[in-house]
Amino acid sequence: MTRIFDPSEILCEFLRARISDPRARATTKTQTFDGDDSTKEFTLVPTTGDTAQWVDSVSVGGSAKSKWEEYYVDIQNQKVIFVTAPAAGSGNVSVTFYEGTTSWIYFDKPATTISDTSFPRISISKIGSPGERLGKHDASVEYNTHFQADIWTRKSTANSHIFTISERKYTGEALAHVLGNLICQNLKLYESDMHPIMYDYQPISGPRSLPLDREYQAFHTVVEFALKMINIGEAK
Repeated sequence: MTRIFDPSEILCEFLRARISDPRARATTKTQTFDGDDSTKEFTLVPTTGDTAQWVDSVSVGGSAKSKWEEYYVDIQNQKVIFVTAPAAGSGNVSVTFYEGTTSWIYFDKPATTISDTSFPRISISKIGSPGERLGKHDASVEYNTHFQADIWTRKSTANSHIFTISERKYTGEALAHVLGNLICQNLKLYESDMHPIMYDYQPISGPRSLPLDREYQAFHTVVEFALKMINIGEAK
C-alpha cells in the first residue's frame, strides 16, 4: 500500500526529534520485527496509552538505514515503511522510537480547551507552495513550500512554566524566542535529516513576536522558512 506524505507531518517529526521537549514528555523504546523478504510495512506498538512521536533509528541485520531514503515514517498510522523489504531473519529489524501520551509539536493549531501543562506548544502550517515543472508534461514538479511555525508559551506561575535550555532559564516570551531560534538552528544544521524527500532550507523570518494571544492566554511568536519537495502530496 502506498502512502501520501504531507510536508507538515515530515517537518513535525523532524522537529520533535531535533528539539528537546521542555517538559520531557517522551521516552525511548526499541521494538524488533522479523523480516521475511516481502513485508515492507511494520507497525509500531507503543506502551499502552502512548503513541510513537518520532523514529530515532532503524536498522536491519545490524546495518543502520537512512530515513526518507531507505525507509519512510508514517507517524499518523504508527508505521515504518521500507523501500525494499528487509531480508528474512528473526528479530533482524530494529526500530528505536520515542513515545508519549502527548506531544508538543503538531501540524494544527491548539484547541482553546487544552490544559495549562500543554504549553509550550508549536504548530506547523503551510503558507504557500509555488511549484515549477522540471521538464515537459510528464516531468516532476518541484515545490518550494513556505512554512510558518507558531510558538505559544505561558509565563511562569509557581515555576510551572520555567524551563532550562542550555543551562539558562526561560519563561514567557523569552522562551518562545529561544524555541524559535532552535527551529532555525536545527533546520540549518540538520536539514539533511529530511533529505531527499525535503531539502534546500531557506530562512524567511527569524522569531518575531505577535500580540499576546487572548484566545489561548499565551505569548505568541512565529518563524517563517521554506523547504523544497518533489511532487508534494503524491503517494510513495
